[in-house]
Amino acid sequence: MKKWIKELGEYVEYILLHLKPDDENIRYIKELLVTYGINPIIALEYKINDLEYEIKRINRL
Repeated sequence: MKKWIKELGEYVEYILLHLKPDDENIRYIKELLVTYGINPIIALEYKINDLEYEIKRINRL
């Protein structure tokens, strides 16, 4: 993931999350985005029972 974001950062417009990531993975992804200065759309493509909760969970990490 790090090499992908580092090399393609300026071209990344969105990231698809196909499997529900744990908190550690979300933190890692967000850290890479900040480090390389990109702000892509993050699409959640997994089963979500409570969308509002999931958005808050991702934003708080």
